[in-house]
Amino acid sequence: LFTAPIIFFAGFNVKGITESKYRQFISVVITAAISIYGAFTIRLIGAPLIQSYSRLSYPITAMAERIRATGFSEGLIISDNRFLAGTMHFQFPASRALVPDYNFEDLPYPPTLTRAVVIWKADLSPQPPKKLITFLKSRYNVNLMDYPVNYYEQPYKYNTSDTAKLGVLQFPLP
Repeated sequence: LFTAPIIFFAGFNVKGITESKYRQFISVVITAAISIYGAFTIRLIGAPLIQSYSRLSYPITAMAERIRATGFSEGLIISDNRFLAGTMHFQFPASRALVPDYNFEDLPYPPTLTRAVVIWKADLSPQPPKKLITFLKSRYNVNLMDYPVNYYEQPYKYNTSDTAKLGVLQFPLP
């Protein structure tokens, strides 16, 4: 949508660009930009009405604070969701993020990382997803049932009634 004005006006002859055509171009570009920002804002603010939340609505910072309060400050972040793994990596910059099946499992992690945190969307699956259970058992010989699971629930941004729920499990790295 944002490139549409550029493509539309790219076919004009340079000699044929007048002041009125230039103003028309600028107005189309400004209208496109306002439309895009308006759509993002409506999608974010209007999410409770349509019961569909985007990644912008997810309370990552609040969830990270809850995880940080348990003592996790750095380590290996393992999730079956690349969005969760990646954004939690931004919240814990000294950590490494790992998503099974992305073929980064065999990369070495620094020996300074002594803890791992497993994160999944508990509102979709209260128990750890089978993909994570299988991966952790085969890769780290960790049985998730041996460790306590904490559930953190926070309201979505710009919402007071609907909440996002994360399942979080921590274990020492071998």
